[in-house]
Amino acid sequence: MYIVVPVFAAILAALFDLTPAIKIELLLMAVSLVPPILPGKQLKLGGRANYVYGLLVAASSCAIVFVPLAVEALGRVFHREAHVALALSRK
Repeated sequence: MYIVVPVFAAILAALFDLTPAIKIELLLMAVSLVPPILPGKQLKLGGRANYVYGLLVAASSCAIVFVPLAVEALGRVFHREAHVALALSRK
């Protein structure tokens, strides 16, 4: 989820002549968090609630660190400046 999808999206963005806006959206969707409707679908398919919600919490926790690192890495791959702060700054 955090390796294969972003790499595949980066390959697609590099291979095809897409507009910059579509490339950005494709890459951002690749590094974004699991959709909130996913647990409902997993529960309907027979998944145990503890396991399903545990996976969602684990994925969310990993995303706190992964998303900023992935955005930074993709920015370097495509020679663009891209940054996401690890924490919100308070003014």
